[in-house]
This record gives sequence, structure tokens and C-alpha cells, in this order.
Amino acid sequence: MAGLGDNAGNNSGIENLELSQNRINEILSNIIQKKSNILSPSTTTPANFLLWQNYPNPFNPSTTITFSIPIGSFVKLKVFDITGKEVKTLVNDFKQAGSHNVTFDAGNLPSGVYYYELTAAQNTSVKRMVLLK
Repeated sequence: MAGLGDNAGNNSGIENLELSQNRINEILSNIIQKKSNILSPSTTTPANFLLWQNYPNPFNPSTTITFSIPIGSFVKLKVFDITGKEVKTLVNDFKQAGSHNVTFDAGNLPSGVYYYELTAAQNTSVKRMVLLK
């Protein structure tokens, strides 16, 4: 009879383990969802002008730059080297309100620190990125 009681205890332990595993999966799922919400710009019209940090950073040879504008406006997105010399204009056009992604291919540039500057509707923001080859 003692063996039967032990077996029942083991079943309870297995059920608890399954419940714990389900809870872990639920927690991980929530963390992944929150992380993707933080890393991904909203699909709705943004309330503010925002320049996101490029991803990946450091990068080789390309990276994605994301920006959000609350109203349609003329947008300039330029990349500069460490000396302040402009190395590339990525956007020089009218853009609708919303979030926009731009890929920067630096395959022809040397490793180093670069800056990207977004100007739209009298707003300007600058971020730093690192190219590692």
C-alpha cells in the first residue's frame, strides 16, 4: 500500500511540474511580447517626432534606421563620419506621417563611428552608430 501512496505522490509532482512549465512558458511569452513592443515602432500614427537607435549596432555592413513623424513633412536623413563630413543621404523626400524604416548599407565605408541626423518639420535628432568590419 505504501507503494501506491508513493505513486500518487509522484503523479502530483508531475502535475506540479507540468503546471510550472506552463507558467514558465506563459512568462516567457509575455517577456517576448513586451520586448517586441519596445523594439518595434507602433503601427499607429505617432504622437511625436522620434529617431530610433539603429539596429543592429554595431553593424556590418548594413543596419536599419527607423524614425517616426507625427505629420507628413519633408524629411532628410543623412549619415556623417566622425569628422562631420556627410557620407550619404538616405532620405531627402516628403514622407507621410507614421513610422519609416531605412536600410543603410555601409559596405564601401571603413570601420568607425558614424552619426545619422534626421530633420523633419523643424525637428532634428542625431544618433551614433558603429560600423565594425
